[in-house]
Amino acid sequence: MIYSKFADDRKRKFAILCVKQYERDPEWLRWADDWLNGKDRTFEAAEALVYSQSISNGAHHAAIAVMMGDACTPNFEHHIDWAVSEAVQAVRGLDFKSIAKASIKGEK
Repeated sequence: MIYSKFADDRKRKFAILCVKQYERDPEWLRWADDWLNGKDRTFEAAEALVYSQSISNGAHHAAIAVMMGDACTPNFEHHIDWAVSEAVQAVRGLDFKSIAKASIKGEK
């Protein structure tokens, strides 16, 4: 079970890093940085963004994936896929290899 939670966090991190390649909303970017560095990974912080009208679909789905993952909802992977798909459409030549490396940086 610990491995599953660890893998789920890695998936969320990957989606957030993908969306950060194009999202420009300062509130979402601040939340993403806080989530990535562990400063604020609360359900409430992600929930506040879900209702924002100023973020992209990918950013919206990344926030939902964090909310659903924290609620142990198995469907959160759908939102991971959606966030990454939006990034692929928004950024030509998205460097998945670098993003994947960044998503596991600092892990032991």
